[in-house]
Amino acid sequence: MSVVAATVGVIIIDTISIPSKVLMIRLLGLIAILSIYEIVCVFIDKQFI
Repeated sequence: MSVVAATVGVIIIDTISIPSKVLMIRLLGLIAILSIYEIVCVFIDKQFI
């Protein structure tokens, strides 16, 4: 859910601000890191609970 919220927030921010390729790449990288982190956390929770 948090990744979806972050993605929507990024889309809104990007739409409001002037489009920039560097900014887009950074934001996409941040979303990728967040989603990987969330998947790892869910995996660990399932393993230990």
